[in-house]
Amino acid sequence: MHPETDFPTDLRALENSYELIRELGQRGFAAVYLARHRASGKLVAIKAIRARYLDDADALQRFAREAATVADLNHPNILRTEAIEQFGDRAIAIIMEYVAGGTVRDLLREYGAFSAEDTENVLRDVANALGYAHRRGIVHRDVQPENVFLEKATGRALLSDFGIARRIEGDAPITLLGASLGTPQYMSPEQIDGREVDERTDIYSLGVLGWELLTGKRPWAGESLYGVIYKQKHEDLPRITSLRPRVPANLLFAIEGALAKDRARRWQTTDQFLEQLTYAPPPVLAQPQLTGPRPVEDEPTVRFRRPVPPPPPPDPDARIASRPPAAVAAGAPRLDPALEVAPQSRRAARQPRHRSGWRRTLPLLALLVPLAIGGVLWYGARGGRVPWALRRPARASVTTSAGNVSLDSARAGDTVVSSRDAAAVTSAAAGAARSPSQCGIPSMADQRACLTELVAASDAPLQQVYDSLIAETRRHATIPPSGSDPPAVTRLRVEQRRWVADRERECTRDPAPGFVPLWAEPISGCFARIAAARRDELTSRLDRARGDPR
Repeated sequence: MHPETDFPTDLRALENSYELIRELGQRGFAAVYLARHRASGKLVAIKAIRARYLDDADALQRFAREAATVADLNHPNILRTEAIEQFGDRAIAIIMEYVAGGTVRDLLREYGAFSAEDTENVLRDVANALGYAHRRGIVHRDVQPENVFLEKATGRALLSDFGIARRIEGDAPITLLGASLGTPQYMSPEQIDGREVDERTDIYSLGVLGWELLTGKRPWAGESLYGVIYKQKHEDLPRITSLRPRVPANLLFAIEGALAKDRARRWQTTDQFLEQLTYAPPPVLAQPQLTGPRPVEDEPTVRFRRPVPPPPPPDPDARIASRPPAAVAAGAPRLDPALEVAPQSRRAARQPRHRSGWRRTLPLLALLVPLAIGGVLWYGARGGRVPWALRRPARASVTTSAGNVSLDSARAGDTVVSSRDAAAVTSAAAGAARSPSQCGIPSMADQRACLTELVAASDAPLQQVYDSLIAETRRHATIPPSGSDPPAVTRLRVEQRRWVADRERECTRDPAPGFVPLWAEPISGCFARIAAARRDELTSRLDRARGDPR
């Protein structure tokens, strides 16, 4: 508890109904206390005017307005008001539901920036709450992380603190004309100027909230009060993509549309904001539905029979008589005997017309001959030896959530790869880098999987040269297998990590993931190009370490 002189003494009148536990916080002229209802045992939050403001007419009037405002609001994303308690003719206490989990500010302070999915969920909940209030003619005017609670059990966001909220029409101003209320970092330009505000003011504050959730930074941190006010009116916040390249296009577009300085160019309603926030995937063409029983996995598609000469044309009566009894009874269509096939397990399949032997083997020869020629050429081009890359898989790995390539550190006893082997690995990786099946599917998960495979394949040659250089450096330093890395190896590892981070920043600028439906392949080309340059650089260093003048 704070000093007794600042405790709302009128709250003692509630001690018969509520047990005050502790103070949750103070802001402005009010304080909030955690309490337990004695009859039900339910935890609640009680908001009351601090003792030092009990004689302030403006504070009393503002608190009374807040009590009247929240009493009429009932929405899943607005902190629910349980009751309004009146003490005499001046003091009021607002009894609210208690939400376990803390505010958005608490989570930003502890964990930093939110994920894109969590940001979208918070913005959608707050936008729904604001839309509900706007339809009732109420502008919040103080949307910021401190006033958004996150329920621990469900992750639901709840908007709170309507202390400076006012109705768009009907409320007389309490402060002097031209004065402004709110937190400058989240106030709209028109709010800073003290002009009349409407729902577009809350939409601007919502955009600033989204900017902070994605970047993890306070808007205009480190600026003085007057510096913040000037920048809020005349300068834009840094682009989100300059601080965090990988942001879904729908989320980025919704936030940037809310941050327009001119409110005429801003989203005009929260419904427009929510429409842009909601990702609408491209329509999927309807696929034909196959009827009939599903084939068995190990069942042959076609069962070949030894060709027999066609029989003489039978008369119609004999053709009917030669039918299997079940087929005739079932009214099966009359087919030429040349089309009949041998019975198959679990289902009957239709057999193509009999061909001569050479015509049946022609497709098989057309498949085997090019493969045989290609195999001979491939084997001869490598001097009759199998490349090392085909005997041992590359160890490059990709974290698909962000597309970062992480090259493993070499361990003692790793195989040292020669420059000739590295060139062979390059050729093998080029063949493996054909677009995977996911590359043609515009979903975010498939594009990430596509980027993972493409980057892993293109990074395999670099991985081998990198491992060889580390092994060679350890050998020159005469470090035992179980010994720690020498300084030269440590510097190489640090250099490689810095190179990985620089390459990610360079390759995720244009196009950023999500800006185009099929973004994985364009980005993977940048990764492969920079990896090739890095491989050439490390190969030269490897040759010098071995004493090779090349």
